[in-house]
Amino acid sequence: GENETIKQKLINTGFLANFEYTQDQSNPLKMHFSDTSIGEEASWEWDFGDGNTSTSQHPTHTFDTPGRFNITLTISKGEWSSKYSKYILISVSGYRLISSYDLQGKEVWYSKNGKFAYAATNSWFIETDHTLDLLSLEDPSNIKLLSKIVFDNEKNLENKILDVTELKNRIFVHHACKGQYYLSVIDSSTPQSPIILHEIPVDKGLFDVQNSYIYLVTINDDGFLHVTVFDITNEITQIISQPFEEHQPYTLFDMALNGNTAWLMLKSDETKYALVPLDVSDSTNIALLPHEEIEKGSSYDNFGKIVIEQDIAYVMTGNYYDNLFIVDVSNPRNIQYYKEIPGLWPIL
Repeated sequence: GENETIKQKLINTGFLANFEYTQDQSNPLKMHFSDTSIGEEASWEWDFGDGNTSTSQHPTHTFDTPGRFNITLTISKGEWSSKYSKYILISVSGYRLISSYDLQGKEVWYSKNGKFAYAATNSWFIETDHTLDLLSLEDPSNIKLLSKIVFDNEKNLENKILDVTELKNRIFVHHACKGQYYLSVIDSSTPQSPIILHEIPVDKGLFDVQNSYIYLVTINDDGFLHVTVFDITNEITQIISQPFEEHQPYTLFDMALNGNTAWLMLKSDETKYALVPLDVSDSTNIALLPHEEIEKGSSYDNFGKIVIEQDIAYVMTGNYYDNLFIVDVSNPRNIQYYKEIPGLWPIL
């Protein structure tokens, strides 16, 4: 095409933009950029992707916040100009590697207290034992396997762990086994020898645990949003199984409990995302609260995630979590969208 022809002309004339960069050792927000372009340029125009620019050949720039930025260098000489862009990730972690553990491709969840990790042998396509490894993270320099929970010794293509969470020495696992979905409750008071206490047949969906209740959200056979609540004080007892016939979600993505509200991340139709609050203050009568659609998405977007910290929700959408919405959820009846931040975001 025309762009390739222009690029080849620039190469042939020995004139092509390029750059490298390094992070400052004392300030991780400061980056040093080096012009490595081909040719003798007369001018340089840098765009650091955060609203700041420079005309130096080898500039140093300090970013206000960490994140992912699109850096662009445009060089010019007479009638020729050449532009080169690349995304860079500014990280301020300052962490150093002190240990590692080979997960062998397993999917991982972490305990809320940060002491344990749960690693699942997970694939719809590879015949493998249906297992969950319990890993100790108490000594960061020595991650070790404590025990292995086996849900089904029979190798089967339909085995998969969908979600894991924990509460008060109990591990809760939502998993599929030979075409049926289960919610398993595991006693982990002795991590070296966990015991499966219950395996309850359930539908595929989202779940979370708070206080003494399990909240399971599914789409029923009629396509309506459906909530089932279990009391786990002693034995597992189903309290309610409640459909919401006023709401037919397209796809369920993620769920997060925050106080008396369960927040659902879903697609309301083929292209629109929605953040839907459920009032769970009364575990015997769940209420669907008003919500707004997020005007973002396409029929190809198949992922969504929500993380809530101190009444602020971080909502990620897109196949590569390439849109981040920051939402004030302190008042579930009046959701306030702060801003949308496009870009490729890591999974929080």
